[in-house]
Amino acid sequence: GKFHPLITDISSLNSDSRIILLQNGSLNIFRVSKEDEGVYQCSVSNDVGAPLKKSASLRVIGEGK
Repeated sequence: GKFHPLITDISSLNSDSRIILLQNGSLNIFRVSKEDEGVYQCSVSNDVGAPLKKSASLRVIGEGK
């Protein structure tokens, strides 16, 4: 059969409408700023095996226009 993973964003995101977790697991941040810098972590799980966790660091360089 086909396993359907549960994709859950577990980083410390607030209810900012600029930050969207898409159905495919991508995290989109619109109008990124220095305040968005940090480590984002995501956990993916299904009924088979332990959850898989991955982290990504975001560093913002330069100023917005």
